[in-house]
Formats: sequence, C-alpha cells, structure tokens
Amino acid sequence: MNLLAGIKHLLGTLGVRPAFRWISLSLITVAAVATTAQSYRDIHHEMTNVTLARRETVAQLAAATLLEKFRRLTDLATSLATRPQVQDLVAEKKWLEAGAFLRNVPNDLPYIERVFLTDIDGILKVDAPALPGVRGTSFAFRDWYQGVRQHWQPYISPVYQRAAAPRLKVLAVAVPVRDPQNRVTGILVLQSTVDRLFDWV
Repeated sequence: MNLLAGIKHLLGTLGVRPAFRWISLSLITVAAVATTAQSYRDIHHEMTNVTLARRETVAQLAAATLLEKFRRLTDLATSLATRPQVQDLVAEKKWLEAGAFLRNVPNDLPYIERVFLTDIDGILKVDAPALPGVRGTSFAFRDWYQGVRQHWQPYISPVYQRAAAPRLKVLAVAVPVRDPQNRVTGILVLQSTVDRLFDWV
C-alpha cells in the first residue's frame, strides 16, 4: 500500500512541477516587463521634465528680450512725441511741419516700418513713409487708439494687419503728444513689422 501511495505521490509531483515552472516563469516575465515599463515611464517623465524646463528657460529669455525691446520702442516713441518742435507744431495743427521732424525715423531705425501722427480722434494727419490714400482716414477703431486713449499713456498693440498696402502684419506703439500745458493734442504711432521686430530681437 505504501508503495502504491509513493508512486501516486511521485506521479502527482511530476505533473505539478511543469505547471509550477510555467507559472513561475510567467510571473518572472510579467515582473520584468512591468519593471521595464516602469523604468521607461520614469525615464520618459524625467526627459520630458528636462525638455520642458529647457523650453521654459528659452521662453523666459525670449519674453525678457521682447519686453526690453518693447520698452525701447516705447522710450523711442515717447522721445519723439516730447520733442518741443513736434509738440508745438502738433498743438498748432501744423501736421506737415511736425511730420518733417519724423520723416527720417524709418530710414535711421530699420526696425521701424512707419511713423505717423493722428489727431486726438485718431484721424491720420501725416505719415512717413507716406502711403497713398491713408491721410484723413480715421483709425479710431484700432486697438492702439483705444489703448492709448483709455488713460492717455503709451500703449503697445497686439499684432494686426495694417490697412494700407502692402498689408503687412505689424504692431504699433502709440503715445500721446502733449502741449506745454500738458493737454493731449495728438498721437504719435510707431509701426514695426513682425519680421523686422524678430530680426531686431
């Protein structure tokens, strides 16, 4: 009887061992795949974080550079608008004479596409370089006009497509022109194309 029981036990063990080995091998494979997948996820996450950090640094540098350029544009426009000759001529509504003091700005500063003067209602009075058909046009609908008029402070517009041909993508810096009594008598606007701005940056 003992011999028969021993044989049954041996046969049972032989039948169980291959199944046990297969289960063990499967568990080891699953564990290895899971560990590899987790390692890949960790590496991917780390690389993504490094890439995003680098891009954020580049974006912050670009933003700081653009901010500095916008400040310089605003300072330039303010400097032109506070020239005593320009202030006096705009106050006297001598637009062409005031424009004579501005006509060389686009030639001297290549990142400036155009400079022009409007009255306080946003009607263009003189521009350099002069474009046909725009003098006497109201630009009160433009963002730069709404922005500068709100508090009569310098204003930088978003990028927009200008009305005159060629219809370039530009941004504008608008600053008020004041008379000696600090009354606003006009608006000076500098336009820069997006391409020229980025070349300048």
